Amino acid sequence: MMSFLEDSGFQSLGWSLHFQSHFDQLKNPILVPARILSEDRSHYSVQLPNEILGRAMLSGKLRQQMDQGEEKPAVGDWIACEIPQSKHDAVIVHARLPRKTCVKRAKPGGQTQVIVSNVDSLFIATSANDEFNLNRLDRYVSIAFDSGSEPLLILTKTDLSKKNELQQLKDHFPTVVVYGVNQKDQLTYTPLFKYLQKGLTVGLIGSSGVGKSTLINHVMGYERQKTDPVRDADAKGRHTTTKREFLITPFGGWIVDTPGMRELGMLDQQIGVESQFADILELAKKCRFNDCEHQSEPGCAITKARQKGELSEEKWQNYSKLKSELDFHERKSHKAAESEKKRSWKEIHKDLKKRN
Repeated sequence: MMSFLEDSGFQSLGWSLHFQSHFDQLKNPILVPARILSEDRSHYSVQLPNEILGRAMLSGKLRQQMDQGEEKPAVGDWIACEIPQSKHDAVIVHARLPRKTCVKRAKPGGQTQVIVSNVDSLFIATSANDEFNLNRLDRYVSIAFDSGSEPLLILTKTDLSKKNELQQLKDHFPTVVVYGVNQKDQLTYTPLFKYLQKGLTVGLIGSSGVGKSTLINHVMGYERQKTDPVRDADAKGRHTTTKREFLITPFGGWIVDTPGMRELGMLDQQIGVESQFADILELAKKCRFNDCEHQSEPGCAITKARQKGELSEEKWQNYSKLKSELDFHERKSHKAAESEKKRSWKEIHKDLKKRN
């Protein structure tokens, strides 16, 4: 198989030995790698070798695999494609290479949505106005930890700060790097540039109206996306991103803009929740009973910490809510697996009866 490690466009996009080795395992000389830069309803926009941009569609076989539970390729994925004979035809996607990182959520209704994959860092934007919400950020940070990418909290609109929101973030998320920016001072964005060097990809997520588009404009160095002043009615700006897409930055790396999310449901992000609430898990180890439910059991270290004010009621309630969502998802997944197992056995028995 051909090596693409020296391809300058792929170097910028983060192609590495990890992806090259998985691509080599396909052992198909007609395939070339590409990275998905954006997605429309009917096709993907991809970057191919030699910085060629193309339009891609899934093969019939890959669509069948998706019907059987295989996750659909998403923005940020590296894929293996077949180049068509006619330059007017779309390239055909035959495989998705294994992801290094994956940011995903549960959509309303329970379906899984991959927000972006294979990003090195995740900028979680929130604003220093009425949108500021630590409980919501607990979800974002938990999902970021679980994805495998490095989470960074970006507090926008710090010129509107009234409650020292920057310090609140640092106190609430002691293991996460926090930056404060505002559009009136370009220098506040400078610390972010080191995450956007050649070969690095940053994902940008956050609720609608927190200033993601303004942040993009300052990173890019020009007004790529038209924004208007914050509305007094709801403390939000007036530009709304409608799709996920890659943007090449002046520093050689890429940033992936994403639409604002009203709901951020948890899936199986057990690792992320455990990372975000490690202090609570450490307290739980000190409980007298291993199966303590942290309600009215004697010797409960968590109850004691709540009573003494060492663990805030707000943080405990938010942890409990996220944990309940994880438990619900686990039970639902278990039931689905059991149903699929029963269905498979029924098909096997039907086939045996036909043969006999």
